[in-house]
Amino acid sequence: MEILGKNNQVIIVKDGVEGLAADKDIVSGLNIKISGNDNTIKLHYPINALNSAILIENDGVKVEIGSTNVFYNVCAKIRYGFGQSLSIGRGTTMIGTEIFINETGKVEIGEDCMFSDHITIWGSDAHAISDLETGTILNRPIEPVHIGNHVWVGQHTKITKGVYIGNNSVVALGSVACKKYTEDNVVIGGNPAEIIKRNITWSRKNTYQIDNNL
Repeated sequence: MEILGKNNQVIIVKDGVEGLAADKDIVSGLNIKISGNDNTIKLHYPINALNSAILIENDGVKVEIGSTNVFYNVCAKIRYGFGQSLSIGRGTTMIGTEIFINETGKVEIGEDCMFSDHITIWGSDAHAISDLETGTILNRPIEPVHIGNHVWVGQHTKITKGVYIGNNSVVALGSVACKKYTEDNVVIGGNPAEIIKRNITWSRKNTYQIDNNL
């Protein structure tokens, strides 16, 4: 853990009790670096992490990570802005996700989600697009990325700023999600992604396990 700046806090939550973290408390496999002021990271134990990092390079950021048994190869980079936030709900598992939050972007991920590998989430576009005549910036990050509860995100998926994904949904392998998918219980797929099936749910078990009651 490396913290530079003023009024930065890393808070550990164990059995519902909050306390400021010491070096010995930090999750093994989770590298934390803060360079800025007035930032807060809250970690709900237990978190089983491997080769993961939270990097904050500006001020007023809030990060909260729920307890999880799989937090592998996750990198959250929060920089080039002010007051960004990231929340990941309890029981959400990740095995290869990059999260970039610039400007004033926000990313909200619900509980019991399952993220495969090579997934990228952008809280903003990272570079400005302006009207040629007026100079008005056209692509500010106005709304957060919102991923509901119990969402399965497949390999090589890209999720762009302002995306909304409803509860109990699936984002198919290789999709580029770039708008609001406000319905629950849907499969989203394609580039650009669209709703391709409705009235579904999904399980962490495979079909063999379900067929044989395993």
